[in-house]
Amino acid sequence: MNHLPKQPEQLTALNERLDINFAIQAAGFGVWELDPRTNQVVWDERCRELFGFARATSLTFEEAVQGVHPDDRDRITQAIERAIDPHYKVNYDQIFRTIGIDDGQLRWVHFRGQSYFTPGGEAYRFAGIGQDVTQQVLDRQVLEDSRTQLRRVIEVSPVAMALHVGPDHRIELANDTILMFWGKDRSVLGHPFREAVPELAGQNFFELIDQVYATGEPYQALATPAQLAIDGQVSTYYFNFSLKPLRNGQGQVYATLNTAVDVTEQVLAYQRLADNEAHLKLLRNTVPAMIFYLDDQQRYQSYNETFRKWFGVDATEALGKTVREFLGEVAYQKVLPQLTAAYAGQQVGYELWSPSRMGESRWLAITYTPHKSEWGNVLGLIVHAADITQNKQIELDLRESEDALRNAINLAELGNFSIDLTTNQVTVSARVADWFGFDTQTVGTESFLRGVGERNRDHVRASLFNTLLPGSDGRYDLIHSVVSARTGQRRMLQAIGQAFFDTSGKPLQIEGTVKDITVQRELQMVLEQQVQKRTEELDAANEELLKINEELQESYDDMAMTNDQLNELNHLLSRSNENLQQFAYVASHDLQEPLRKIQSFGQLLQEQHSGDLGGGIDYLQRMQAAASRMSILIRDLLAYSRIATHQENRVPLSLNTVVSQVLLDLDLLIEETEATITVDPLPTLTGDETQLKQLFQNLLGNALKFRQPTVAPQIRVRYQQLDAGTLPPSLKLARYADVYYRIDVTDNGIGFEQKYTDRIFHVFQRLHGRAKYGGTGIGLAICEKVATNHGGAIVATSQPGQGATFSVYLPS
Repeated sequence: MNHLPKQPEQLTALNERLDINFAIQAAGFGVWELDPRTNQVVWDERCRELFGFARATSLTFEEAVQGVHPDDRDRITQAIERAIDPHYKVNYDQIFRTIGIDDGQLRWVHFRGQSYFTPGGEAYRFAGIGQDVTQQVLDRQVLEDSRTQLRRVIEVSPVAMALHVGPDHRIELANDTILMFWGKDRSVLGHPFREAVPELAGQNFFELIDQVYATGEPYQALATPAQLAIDGQVSTYYFNFSLKPLRNGQGQVYATLNTAVDVTEQVLAYQRLADNEAHLKLLRNTVPAMIFYLDDQQRYQSYNETFRKWFGVDATEALGKTVREFLGEVAYQKVLPQLTAAYAGQQVGYELWSPSRMGESRWLAITYTPHKSEWGNVLGLIVHAADITQNKQIELDLRESEDALRNAINLAELGNFSIDLTTNQVTVSARVADWFGFDTQTVGTESFLRGVGERNRDHVRASLFNTLLPGSDGRYDLIHSVVSARTGQRRMLQAIGQAFFDTSGKPLQIEGTVKDITVQRELQMVLEQQVQKRTEELDAANEELLKINEELQESYDDMAMTNDQLNELNHLLSRSNENLQQFAYVASHDLQEPLRKIQSFGQLLQEQHSGDLGGGIDYLQRMQAAASRMSILIRDLLAYSRIATHQENRVPLSLNTVVSQVLLDLDLLIEETEATITVDPLPTLTGDETQLKQLFQNLLGNALKFRQPTVAPQIRVRYQQLDAGTLPPSLKLARYADVYYRIDVTDNGIGFEQKYTDRIFHVFQRLHGRAKYGGTGIGLAICEKVATNHGGAIVATSQPGQGATFSVYLPS
């Protein structure tokens, strides 16, 4: 039987349906249909794959809904019931998870559809399309994690920072610094920028952030004025600020990062001094930026101290040279386009990665401002070049913060923990789980606290509670013990964390790091025990010395001293000397010996077990440095004690020979510092060679140590012979002589205030911190004792930054 041809209208409808099905399949959608009357689901192969079914394409609704994740099942069932209910007649549009009935795979899917009703209101068909959105959901989760990391960076940054989201620049994040600049509190979070800070209207900030969001091009400006109400007072402030667009996974701009640095003081200082040429010169040499002037032939006419230091030139070396001559051809070609535009009358600003002749390369923000005559022709250029490396580094830090944090934790052998305050669950890293002896990395807070040593448990619980109290800064920093639940091993841990709150102040979580400091604490306890033991022995010796001194004082008070009393006094003096010798033995042996053991054992730990110590190697090195400083201190005290009690071996000595030996000992330091030392011909006198060598060793060593960082040391040793009558009246000499030798040691070092001239010769007196200049503060006290032992004296004269002169007066 022949088939009749279809009518044109039927062919058109069929073709349209075929086109729709093809378009749906090409877009990755699946098609499904539910018959509410039979409760049967019919779907195509794509929808079957979304639910992980390997069976036929037709099944009951109850069978199909088993493929929905249990946490989403009730929500999806209720949404379907509403969609087929004639009272609602709402479209179905849900994103949920499927668990893969046959393949066990978790997927995120997006199902949309609608119901069809009979004239009587009965749903006879419920159909639609389904799509796999797993990747989109995962991408969104990654983006949220990145935003969380960005939030933390912004909150702890010392630079004013805020994150504006969307075309209305809603304030999603803002740290305390930028809120202070705006004169606002955290109630502005979540509000559009224009509504939250209306005081900025008319100051071009809103227009600039609109521009950056629309074009995707970053913006940066220096010393930009802004009218702000800080602490309730409206004033003009100046900022170096930048606006940087942030893009999502599709490359679209979704937010703007706003950073600002307050430079008001620098700008106001510049404005105050700009009208006076002398003040302008001072300003150019104090602001932290290069300022220089180029004439109409591109020749340098003036420049400030920052320019001189940057290029390593003196005050006149670059004057009169052209930019091409001074920078060289390669560097000149890099700046030529900007120079050309500036000499054409435009103000030009740009950024340049530029090497400094005195050190590392840095980022510069360079501005050319044309200097014009009253007729408009360009007479020259005023050039301002500011170091913006810090702002550039902030951008890099934001991108690399997550990797840096992860690497730092691994390198330092740290563990980490996170306490979810909504569920009271603690998630720890594998390293922390091993320390506590946990079988899993997620435990309840009570299980976590049971792992803490019993003596520390209540303190840890109270500290965690106090961290979450209103008004707390959210910081958690505690040292406590833990006992492994598996092995019973006891460790000492240092935990540092930070609590995070929502916008209403409700605590959400605590995140932090943990470090095993067991070895450091054990070594510290051993050292403290040794020091305590030796301190008690020294206290006992001091009590004995005090008793003897009291007895001596009583003997001196009795002027009618008999021979027996003199013998007793001699006996007491002998006992005193014996006790001093015993003190010297204790200091040199009983204190040095445990220190040597600590240093030896520390060295063995460092050489043989450094890989096992991990981050503890830093504490071990600090312990070694502390032990070394204590050893040096003991040696210096012994040297001072020997000079105070030792009988001099006085023989004729050539001071030239003594100084030559000292310079030979200091040869390596002299070479390292590139020092120049000039020594005049010195006299020969009677004295103790060892003590005099210590005197010049300390004076010349100090001249090398307290040098100016950028100037090579220049040291001069001079000699002068003086009659007793010409000596300064204030000089306190230990012995009278007709003639004295004055030896001056003069340097060009950092110097000191003259008011400290007496203090520096006292034991343990330091004018500078140990972190900057090493030493024990005993060297100059030794110098004074040597001068006194030889019947002379020592004085010092100095000014800060002008060097110092130490004058030693010795009898001929």
